[in-house]
Amino acid sequence: MLMVRNLIIIWCNVKKRPKEIKIGCFTYKVKYKRTTGKNLGLTDLSKKQITIWKHDNKEVLRETLMHEILHVLMEDVVASVEEKKDLEDKEEAIVRLVNPRLFQVFKDNPNLVEFLFKA
Repeated sequence: MLMVRNLIIIWCNVKKRPKEIKIGCFTYKVKYKRTTGKNLGLTDLSKKQITIWKHDNKEVLRETLMHEILHVLMEDVVASVEEKKDLEDKEEAIVRLVNPRLFQVFKDNPNLVEFLFKA
């Protein structure tokens, strides 16, 4: 019973879960579904929406949200990386493209940083 109670507390703690995240020049709506889905999360780039399904623990919820944010950040990175021939060049290109974008997401969304990294 205690585990179910804790899951309900985690899931219902709406204050800490971000409902919107600014990524680049767009604001993505974040929706949390109470039912389980085929995937743990889903990003709709055209609707600028991230959907996160119910999880058993807070770490999975946080990691899934971060995973979906990375999908948005990687949207145009793949094409740039495919042009590189050397594996080391590809890795460097990914880091150079993703790092400033991820940094900006954290800078623009202090509530997201708190949600992801505060216990």
